[in-house]
Amino acid sequence: MRRRSPTRFSSSPSTASSADEEFETRIDCRAWGCFSTECSPGYGSTVKIGEDPRTPPSGENTSMNNVANVRGAQAVRIDDDFHAWLLEQASLLRKKQYPQLDWNNLAEELEAMAGAQKRELRERLATLFEHLLKLEHQPETRRERNRKNTIVKTRTAIESLLEYSPGLKAQLEALATKAYADGCKHAGTDLGLSRRQWEKTFPRTSPWSVDQILDDDFFPSSVKS
Repeated sequence: MRRRSPTRFSSSPSTASSADEEFETRIDCRAWGCFSTECSPGYGSTVKIGEDPRTPPSGENTSMNNVANVRGAQAVRIDDDFHAWLLEQASLLRKKQYPQLDWNNLAEELEAMAGAQKRELRERLATLFEHLLKLEHQPETRRERNRKNTIVKTRTAIESLLEYSPGLKAQLEALATKAYADGCKHAGTDLGLSRRQWEKTFPRTSPWSVDQILDDDFFPSSVKS
């Protein structure tokens, strides 16, 4: 069948003759909005006259592999090279090449990032509770400086995290409740107590408010500042 030379897609199918309606023609890859240097001039896909090349055919899978085939280059798979995949997704976003994005994996990774920050905040709070409890229940002078130093550093880290992600402040109380239980376990283990012992030694709920534990000047009352 005779084919036309590579050309851009025309959005006016009414100008085509009836014989052209059954023609397929190769289109320049740029008609898809792709200006990648990986695509050679004139490379493209076949579409029928009257079809919009930017719209995949009905039922077609729009995964990264299919997009890569259209572009003539293999997309980086997240399971093969996570670092390279991240860089590629960032590059595609900056170039606004949205059809080529790995949407499902991208959404999952963004959710994972949000979850990681939440876990970090809980871990920081647990460390803070741990050292406050050890200061209160084992106020040894030789260990006081190190424990206070850890408390100060942990508060700074929490402050930075909340400044970077202020949306976490709404979850602070709930996370602190869970973190206190973690802190009790860590403090009890470090003090050489069995679970039964530290459950009897430490209050079941935090004796301090969130504002108190984040206050730079606050230390348990049994410790002389």
